[in-house]
Amino acid sequence: IELNGIWDGMDVMTDSTNWTWAKDASAESFAAWVREQARPVDVRRYVKSKRGPKKPVEKVKGSPQKPHRSTFRLLEAKNAFPKAPRRP
Repeated sequence: IELNGIWDGMDVMTDSTNWTWAKDASAESFAAWVREQARPVDVRRYVKSKRGPKKPVEKVKGSPQKPHRSTFRLLEAKNAFPKAPRRP
């Protein structure tokens, strides 16, 4: 675990005035302290939402020899804005 990323959460969770005990604590006692601090946290609040189903891919219309779809033409068809008249 990257401790730098956890530091911000621990700083908010605890009083940061006296951390000298953590330097001298054994790994077991520090882990027990962290578990005790994490006990009241409702983990369900931090669960990531699941991704919805993907949209189906539109079939390429055209010949199999040229399956390229022009992005410009797709956007033009989607927006369907009238084109400005060209200058002579």
